[in-house]
Amino acid sequence: NFLFLTSPIYMLTSTANDWNNLNQICIVANKTGSIDYQKLKHAMDSLNKSIVEIRKDVLLPRKAETENGND
Repeated sequence: NFLFLTSPIYMLTSTANDWNNLNQICIVANKTGSIDYQKLKHAMDSLNKSIVEIRKDVLLPRKAETENGND
């Protein structure tokens, strides 16, 4: 048995929100011809953080402990 540190639903929701934020920034950039670099940096940082968390939980799963604390 493996224990994920973060809920898979939370990971997907968080990543979807990050992608949505980037999409909204791109829509505004396309309409106005300019990019809000602070919002873009924040959105990219948030997406990168989500990706790191997913990689940690998916690629390096932790073994689940039994009720008495032993593996």
